[in-house]
Amino acid sequence: MSEEYTEADKQVKSKKRVADHGEVFTNEREVNAMLDLVKKEPSIIDILYVVKEFGWTSNFDNLYNKSKEGDIAFHYIKKWKRNVDWISRNKVTKSEHLIDTWKVLVPQAGSDGGKRIPDYVLGKSLFGSSLSVCTRSFFFFT
Repeated sequence: MSEEYTEADKQVKSKKRVADHGEVFTNEREVNAMLDLVKKEPSIIDILYVVKEFGWTSNFDNLYNKSKEGDIAFHYIKKWKRNVDWISRNKVTKSEHLIDTWKVLVPQAGSDGGKRIPDYVLGKSLFGSSLSVCTRSFFFFT
């Protein structure tokens, strides 16, 4: 059984083509086959949590320096310094379903006003274990 190929089905595979044109034609059937292999990931909208998830500001002060049984980590920024203290789990009244998720916490602003180049708009992220919450100083991915 013979197959018919159109001009679009033919591919030129050569290093010279890449060097000359900076591109390689990939046939649509191959692109579709590659896309079929890609795992379907959730949208960033579904995994990014922004301001007010837990509702606390950084001046919240009902925290403990040492954890007690049943406490959870509380991430916050005070006087430009990142801190982790502890809070009783039952103090969390908003977004309780997010306490037990692993998180990547990102400070909402880390810029020094352009004094350094490159200017960092976001601060360095940090890992937030499950059994943790944070103030509005952070947004986070789960």
